[in-house]
Amino acid sequence: MKGKKVIILICGSLVGINVQSNIISENLSKLGYENFIIDFHKIYENNLFLTESELGLRMCVYGREISPKVIYVVNNIRTDTIINIPNEVIYPNAYRVSLNQLFLDIRFGFEDSKWFPGNYERIKSGDSKPFLFSLARKCGLHVPEVTIDSPFKPNIVGICKKPLGFPFKLSLSKNSGKEVGITGIVEFDENKMAYDGYVWQWQSLVTARSQIRCFFVDGKVWSVVWKREKEEPYDFRYINQIKNGGVLWEEYHLPEEIIRKLSILMKKLGLNIAAPEFLTDQSGEHILIDLNPCGDWYGFFPKNINKEIINAITKTLTNAL
Repeated sequence: MKGKKVIILICGSLVGINVQSNIISENLSKLGYENFIIDFHKIYENNLFLTESELGLRMCVYGREISPKVIYVVNNIRTDTIINIPNEVIYPNAYRVSLNQLFLDIRFGFEDSKWFPGNYERIKSGDSKPFLFSLARKCGLHVPEVTIDSPFKPNIVGICKKPLGFPFKLSLSKNSGKEVGITGIVEFDENKMAYDGYVWQWQSLVTARSQIRCFFVDGKVWSVVWKREKEEPYDFRYINQIKNGGVLWEEYHLPEEIIRKLSILMKKLGLNIAAPEFLTDQSGEHILIDLNPCGDWYGFFPKNINKEIINAITKTLTNAL
């Protein structure tokens, strides 16, 4: 191992193995860089704790006391969705709240470490659609015409109703008194957009002829496109999860002008890794619909591009040591 310069990979997998974290970890290890994966959905498997004394603040992982030089948030950490609760825990939400505090203690305690894609506040700002789109407009990128956070349906024709925040949530059902998983569905039928007490995100409808998924690392961009058989508003998640249809991604070259403006946006946000998404409308205009600072790349790109992405992320992390 190359000295004591340790890289921490933080992730949160709802079920199973976090493939992307494992791939990056294996690549780092092959190159001789010590690293540890901290999965907040399986935190009890990491033997993780923090300790502060006259010796300073340290993190203990798998019995090793370390002060990480680099911390990479592979997935957007959402402790409120944790479903892997230890058997002895009888108050699940209290468990999630305590894990959230643990994450904040890591965030504040190791602020001097180099964080990727950026510090956590920057990551969250990249997930805030109204803020993101406002900044993207200033960078010359096209975004949906209108985005509104409101519990009430705006008096605008041609909008869709989207979940505010990550679609999957855990909550307590008032009817059953039990925890349930809630998945928000995008609604396009304006006749069904009634007031229900929730705060929603209302957005101008984009009838797209294709959807583009990208991965951005330090100015380098890889892209794939899903060319639709017909123009429609639904995204690949709806086709995959609701209609059980297949989505075929093909390699795509994002226009250099879009890459230039995207790079400006990333710099203004203080981020260097993301998985942006675009829709192309009837006129062929690229419309930014999501930035996904901790978005997925595995499963979208072919093997040759996966390898390039893995090497690019590895290089970015190790160069920061």
